[in-house]
Amino acid sequence: MVAGWTPGPADQPLPPQNVEVLSPFVPGVLDLRWDNPAILARNTVHTVLGVNIWRSDVSDRGPFFRLNDFPLGGGFYRDQTTSAIVGGEVISWSTSWISKGDAPNDRRWEHPPWRSKRCSS
Repeated sequence: MVAGWTPGPADQPLPPQNVEVLSPFVPGVLDLRWDNPAILARNTVHTVLGVNIWRSDVSDRGPFFRLNDFPLGGGFYRDQTTSAIVGGEVISWSTSWISKGDAPNDRRWEHPPWRSKRCSS
């Protein structure tokens, strides 16, 4: 960066336009669609590789984490949350956890398998 140069709003590419979130009527699934930001007139001076998808499970102000590993070149992303029910497993809420995350999807909720008990059904 050149000393004394401060980037302004026109020096950054515009985000995707016409973003839509649609439900395909499948539990835990949302489809995101958007217009390609590379075809916008102000973005022609930039090399737009794609779009990153970010999510916060806590609030609209973050903390955010990126869902995709690489920029998405297309105009579509399917956000899918999968949950599996494990039947017959008993975990004590107060003593069986190794650590508890601060957010609902913080991916730090762990319990040691040697301390969980199976119910006979």
